[in-house]
Amino acid sequence: MSVSEVLDRLEKVRRRGRGRWIACCPAHDDRNPSLAIGERDDGGC
Repeated sequence: MSVSEVLDRLEKVRRRGRGRWIACCPAHDDRNPSLAIGERDDGGC
């Protein structure tokens, strides 16, 4: 799965640097982004 496919499924996604994002965690009632997402060298996450 590509990083863009993952980010499309999340809410309140914010870029935190090159190849890094933060978003609301879908596993719990998250009002503020707490899930960190990082892109691998092959474009996955």
